[in-house]
Amino acid sequence: MKKFKFSLQSIFDYIQTVEKSQIADLNNAMILVKQLYEQKNMLEEAYNRNLASQAEVLKRNMDLPEELNKHDAYFRYLRDEKKELLQKIKKAEDERDKCRDKLVETKKQIKTYTKLKDEQYRLYLQELQSEEEKEIGDLISFNKVSGLADKGIREMADI
Repeated sequence: MKKFKFSLQSIFDYIQTVEKSQIADLNNAMILVKQLYEQKNMLEEAYNRNLASQAEVLKRNMDLPEELNKHDAYFRYLRDEKKELLQKIKKAEDERDKCRDKLVETKKQIKTYTKLKDEQYRLYLQELQSEEEKEIGDLISFNKVSGLADKGIREMADI
């Protein structure tokens, strides 16, 4: 009896390997996006702390021009950093989405190959069943012919 072998198994194995790689890439892209958002939150917290500090300076009126210049410079720095960070976030999100789209396509291919493999296996089982039925039919025919031959030999022996 022959053993079942999926005709496209090597391609199927390759696609499954690609899927694992794409899952890892997607996870890395998602981690990067998360880290960038954490940096953005830290910048926003620093901005809010600087805003509160500036309000405190305005209440005290001590060295007002010098303190306000320091706060303004820090605000500019934070805005520039946030602008740059938002660009990085956009790029990272685009990369994440690209990875996700590739993974979806690969999963569709895997589903297609799985269906094809299942269909080939179903045909293999049908073929095995028909071979078994043929063998059983041959055995029954052989027994009938053999039985008739034995009967004929016995009749000739009686004569």
